[in-house]
Amino acid sequence: MGVEGMAVVLANRYQLDVERVHLAALLHDLTKPFSEEKQRKLLAQVSVVELIEEDVEFPALWHGYIAAQEAADVYGISDEEILQAVAFHSTGAANFGPVGLALYVADFTEPSRHWRNVSKARAEVLGHELVDAARVVMNYKLQKLEKKGRSAHRRTLEMGEWLGSTGQ
Repeated sequence: MGVEGMAVVLANRYQLDVERVHLAALLHDLTKPFSEEKQRKLLAQVSVVELIEEDVEFPALWHGYIAAQEAADVYGISDEEILQAVAFHSTGAANFGPVGLALYVADFTEPSRHWRNVSKARAEVLGHELVDAARVVMNYKLQKLEKKGRSAHRRTLEMGEWLGSTGQ
């Protein structure tokens, strides 16, 4: 619920459609509690977003793709921007709409996060326009991955290129 609360704050801050952002935030971790085995089975049924080979290699990301499918199948959500936001809330994506950008930022900065410098990150995010806030979050994520010696997901890198090309 922390992500939902932060998402609503961001939606109001950036004058977004609060209901759509709220719905995406409520749905984004819908399937996170599912076992890895159950997620693996459901991953094969995902059709509301296009998965790439790399997606299968990151079990920690599966819940977003599966939650988007569940949102469509179980709850009748057909809003593509909401489904994309739910699916790619962890990695981000090029051409993300405002709902996706807000969820991406909210998921990283929500109140229950207690990692080092999270307060600084929250202040930075709220001090920028939405595209720039997403860029700030992405840079924090990339730095964290680099420190761990891990590569970023292709979608994150593509989002970085896209954010750089927005001119904002």
